Amino acid sequence: MDVSGEARYKPTSEFEEDKKDPLVELNLTDSTELWLIQWPINQAPDFDGQELSLKLHRDGHLGSFDGSSGKSYEVVSFKSQDPEATVFLSSASESKIAGKISRRVSLVHYPEPSELQKHNSSNLKEMSQSLKREDVLIESSKSTGLSAQDSGRGNSAVTSTGSLDHSDKRKSKKQKKSEV
Repeated sequence: MDVSGEARYKPTSEFEEDKKDPLVELNLTDSTELWLIQWPINQAPDFDGQELSLKLHRDGHLGSFDGSSGKSYEVVSFKSQDPEATVFLSSASESKIAGKISRRVSLVHYPEPSELQKHNSSNLKEMSQSLKREDVLIESSKSTGLSAQDSGRGNSAVTSTGSLDHSDKRKSKKQKKSEV
């Protein structure tokens, strides 16, 4: 088959080919499955060196294990998460296709109540700091006559003082009605 006449992909000039040796030597056979394993964001799993026996159940559950920190993880895979990705092995000499991802697997950690309390208290601190920053922003925008939403846009017709005047007029109308 002559490939010289076919259109080929040409990367941009910024593209740099990875010349590193592969991290893992794969001896692929026809029965080898490549799995894409995902874990919770910002939570590096702590299961170094553990070996697991997994069995796919009808509900997508493959197994569970405890990490070295004591956290429990569920290993799940769902049909709706069918992967459509290809694995490439790169090396200094050439890159080659290793195969298609055959299963996408997720590590799920259900937090303990104590973890949620830590998480919630840190979220409360962040919210409190955020509200303090907004208060400073609102105070500074009042002095310039702009609302927090208007600052930086420059062409909005509503200002914080204008909206305050409008609500004061409504209050005075209500007061007049109640006095009559």
